[in-house]
Amino acid sequence: MIFVIRSISALCLFAFLGKANLWLSPLSNVILVMGYRFFLILSPLASRHIGKHAGTVAFLLASLGCLLWTTFNPTLSILGSTMVGVGLSIGGFLIKSEAAETPKGAAWNKIALNLGSFAAGPILAISILTPSTFFSGGLVLLVLCAIISWKNIHRRNKIATQRLPKKPTLQKKIAWSLIGFSIGIKLFGIFSILPQTILKTTGQIPAWYGIMISLNSLVIIFLQLPIIHQLTRHKNPDRSAFYALIAGMFILGSASFFRVDTLYGAILWTLLCSVIECSASYLDSSASKDGALIFKEASVGLGAATVVAVMRVCPAEMGAMIVGGLGLLALTIGMALKWKYFSIASVKFSR
Repeated sequence: MIFVIRSISALCLFAFLGKANLWLSPLSNVILVMGYRFFLILSPLASRHIGKHAGTVAFLLASLGCLLWTTFNPTLSILGSTMVGVGLSIGGFLIKSEAAETPKGAAWNKIALNLGSFAAGPILAISILTPSTFFSGGLVLLVLCAIISWKNIHRRNKIATQRLPKKPTLQKKIAWSLIGFSIGIKLFGIFSILPQTILKTTGQIPAWYGIMISLNSLVIIFLQLPIIHQLTRHKNPDRSAFYALIAGMFILGSASFFRVDTLYGAILWTLLCSVIECSASYLDSSASKDGALIFKEASVGLGAATVVAVMRVCPAEMGAMIVGGLGLLALTIGMALKWKYFSIASVKFSR
């Protein structure tokens, strides 16, 4: 049932992210994409004070946020984005922290996530949906997640138990925070770089954008386990995953070169991004072993917010190049810190 909860909540999340480009203000959009990952730092507190029903409370909070969206009041919309971000971040992380104990578990978690994303594609392609109908549907699905979580938690307490591994060093915290920032940029490219480039080039987001969301998910569903299997056979799987992410930053920054405003250009760009994203799943297990999963996941939200903020403000081509460059810089420094090419301690000592 954990797989089902993950899939349904992911359906809501990715549908929200797709329509946020049209129906939410830039500020509400930024809060949503940042909050759904950054607010997971509240997960240990929720688990400690709410206990085994933390997941249920989190999804109910997100459903209330959807209710506030239906008012279309600017202030309430910002509050709604915050509540949806908090609810989905806590609920998602309580599930992910358990799944990431093994590379295979992380892969299945990614598959559930992308099943939800795949289902969101056709919904985004339906042009007759009104904002009220759309957000009300999200509310119903999130309440369903809350109900399933309640029953499932009674059967299995682990879902609401935040496990804290060994305490990471400051250097590892910073390294994984920077790596997570880069992963956030990569993860949200298809939800911000792609639609904003299309919108600013053609003046509208076509129905086939929803197909790109489903295509991205379909590739990950079928290739996730094989790619993880190949990575685990490498002598240095972490480095292989990092090299793939470096390639991903160049691809993200070259969205205009790929002509993503056209169907065929978008398909090629999306396929390349999807394959690279499969490699990034291995890093969930690696971060968990270092005791830094929560720092990595929180920073994913900051990276995602950076993508949205830059793409909503800057011209499409410039914005893609900026976020690609920022991701590459953060990833390079994070890799150097993780592999101890230099240490925080030595820098302090030299000063």
